[in-house]
Amino acid sequence: MIERLSDALEVHAVSRRKDWADWLAVAAAVQGDDPQWVPPLLAERRKQWSSRHPFWRQAEGQAWIVRRAGRAIGAISAQIDHRQALHEGRPLGYFGQFECINEPPVAAALLGAAEEWLTARGCAWMRGPYDLSINQQVGLLVHGYDVPPMLMMGHAPRYYRELFTAMGLVPVMRLYAYRLAPNFVAPTAMLRMLGRYQDDIDLRPLNLRRYNEELATLRTLFNAAWADNWGFVPLSEAEFAHMGRGMRPLIRAEYTTVAYYKGEAVGFLIALPNLNEVIADLRGRLLPFAWARLLWRMQRHQFRTARVPLMGIAPTMQRRRLGAALTFAMVDRVRQALAANGVEQVELSWILENNQGMNAILESFGADAYKHYQMFEKRLA
Repeated sequence: MIERLSDALEVHAVSRRKDWADWLAVAAAVQGDDPQWVPPLLAERRKQWSSRHPFWRQAEGQAWIVRRAGRAIGAISAQIDHRQALHEGRPLGYFGQFECINEPPVAAALLGAAEEWLTARGCAWMRGPYDLSINQQVGLLVHGYDVPPMLMMGHAPRYYRELFTAMGLVPVMRLYAYRLAPNFVAPTAMLRMLGRYQDDIDLRPLNLRRYNEELATLRTLFNAAWADNWGFVPLSEAEFAHMGRGMRPLIRAEYTTVAYYKGEAVGFLIALPNLNEVIADLRGRLLPFAWARLLWRMQRHQFRTARVPLMGIAPTMQRRRLGAALTFAMVDRVRQALAANGVEQVELSWILENNQGMNAILESFGADAYKHYQMFEKRLA
């Protein structure tokens, strides 16, 4: 389907192979000159839209591209996750994967296509950006443009925020990415608190020989730990397994820990080497020979940065001193392994701005919220 908005702009609903190729290429056309931008692996981007991706078992979506004189200059997607809580008794629509040159009419064409599609499906609100859901890459970078993103985190031109607000999108929630040196000096209060409970706390790394069984435990903890958080949608068994398969090549047992309190699993933390250190110059492509280069680099490269993408504490432990002690115990265990392997900076992301307890704990370690990601909403007709 092609909608001609003017003599200059055309909006295409992406369906053909050529459309997908152009849609994937827009990010490089827009951000390719930014030295901080890290091109995502295009194969992984394609897999997101495969009918075999477990997200689509309970969701529907559409992507669009804007062309001028045959040249792709903008891209966007819209999704509805049917597990998302209703807004005013109607579905909440998502938008995401937004890439656009710095021209308001192009942004208006993209966001207008997403709005129209979501409105036709009964959505009362549009929220984003999501890539594709709350459990993937989310938020628009609004602070911290001068540092490259960590793996599975986004980057964006500064002008995107202006394009969003010009289209009536309003800020609704901010997400923080904290940066921390793993050799920090532990706060005395945390050490004292941990001493009160350490006889009842047991920390174990993931057993990679029983990886699938361990994933089942982590999924239960993750869905319970995040259940009351803003915008959360629980991960299905298939989605968590898919995520686990994607992370498996990066997982090192010593960078993981599961916390047990009196024999019960009550928390977990996983840190991953920052893959972006070794893929930035691949321009998103693994074929024909870059995949071999990537495998060699992953084995030989001395990673200086890492990210904690998954962490959770059981609800029964949250907002208690015991929960703070568990958080410190897990961070302390993994940060020692990271420091021993030469990692100099760790990102813990993302943390909601209203998660005051976790924000306070991280800041007590000396972590700084060096990147901010903003979520936006707009009421639809």
